[in-house]
Amino acid sequence: MDHAHHMFDPIPQPDILVFNTMARGYSRSETPIQAVMLFAETLSTRILPNDYPFPSLLKACASSKAFEEGKQLHSLAFKWAQPPRLRVSFSDKHVYHIFWT
Repeated sequence: MDHAHHMFDPIPQPDILVFNTMARGYSRSETPIQAVMLFAETLSTRILPNDYPFPSLLKACASSKAFEEGKQLHSLAFKWAQPPRLRVSFSDKHVYHIFWT
């Protein structure tokens, strides 16, 4: 992921597709919390996410035991999805079980 991030950094105006790809990659890496950090950076550039990165971001929070961040992302996901159409898989349900037990 370091190589991918070095290629991502110089992009002058990355779009949401690039962000979604990076978030998914980080969520599957040895440092999944980086997906959440990238999300925060992306918001500061005024790129608003669609509903696709949230499952990866929630997985990253669960893997990193970043439960408060996961709860905040969950709230944002339902706030921003118009209409709410998040895709919830079996693994996402497991994440929710971890957050609220």
